[in-house]
Amino acid sequence: MHVSLISVEELKKPDARRIIIDTRLRKPYETAHIGGAIWMRWEEWCEQAPDYAGESLKAPGYWGKLADPVQNAFAKRLGDIGITNDAEIVVYSAGPRSRGSDGRVAWMLLYLGANNVRLLDGAWQDWLDQGGLVEAGCPVMVEKKFELKPQEVRRALLSDWQDQIINGGAIAIDTRTKPEFMGECHDYQPRKGRLPGSVSVPFGTMFDSNRKYVSRDQYLNRLPAASPKPIVTYCEVGVRAATVSLLHEIYTGEIIPVYDGSIMEWALDPSLPML
Repeated sequence: MHVSLISVEELKKPDARRIIIDTRLRKPYETAHIGGAIWMRWEEWCEQAPDYAGESLKAPGYWGKLADPVQNAFAKRLGDIGITNDAEIVVYSAGPRSRGSDGRVAWMLLYLGANNVRLLDGAWQDWLDQGGLVEAGCPVMVEKKFELKPQEVRRALLSDWQDQIINGGAIAIDTRTKPEFMGECHDYQPRKGRLPGSVSVPFGTMFDSNRKYVSRDQYLNRLPAASPKPIVTYCEVGVRAATVSLLHEIYTGEIIPVYDGSIMEWALDPSLPML
């Protein structure tokens, strides 16, 4: 399984084996998107928040834990929209303001068994700025076959990681903003704050002034000091965390699991400590 960046220049070169996925909101997608791109939103692949979580967390986008791939027929759903395991899959968004929707979809596809997933560096705006061709409406879907091959190394489940995080046996990289990290915003959360022993590496620092991803050296300078402890990324709902995890893999070759339950799941359990 391989993840990489792709430039607008490379994406402009035709490739019949390539699948392009647009992760922006539906209306902007239907108005204009990269030619042939299919639409996919991360929220449609999440489980429903528990009944005791309250109504606010049941709204789309407020609960990020991935649904069970088998029970929810992920293989068929992906095949129905033309996704295959062996295609080159390019995922893009509206850039930093999409808060990692492309990274989350890319991470999910890699976790489920896609072999070659790429993030468009510069995103939608760079495509427009460089004169990339666009189209409106929705393309006709060609049904294909996708086989589930879960890569569990990419995902951090609460049951497997909570003791390590609580006892200091793992480093939790918090990819939210500094105010979120300090518990200064978002009253809709079950509890505000951060996981024990968290280190702040904000998602917003992954981009330069041109909306492109920072260089390898710039990325490495944003990381905490090297440690033999295992690392996991998280955010509010496991979206921004996915982008940071994939960028880490692209630049270092090391796979960091994403805690897709993130703050919402952790904070919902009053027995789990927060700072």
